Amino acid sequence: DLPLEWKHPDKWLNWQTNPSGKVHTVARVRESTYSPGAGANGADHPVSWCRDYDGGRSFYSAMGGTADSFA
Repeated sequence: DLPLEWKHPDKWLNWQTNPSGKVHTVARVRESTYSPGAGANGADHPVSWCRDYDGGRSFYSAMGGTADSFA
């Protein structure tokens, strides 16, 4: 089990359209812990989510953008 707050350095993406409200968010990133740059998503910045799709379910994760993610 992961703790409520898990420190994981990674390459975080900013979403042009925030998927919150259309998906079940599994994990969020705190933008205060890095420099989000232009297009920051703010306090609600999902990085993993799942949703019902076409009679099934789908899962997405933006985590894993660095080699350390797989070490």
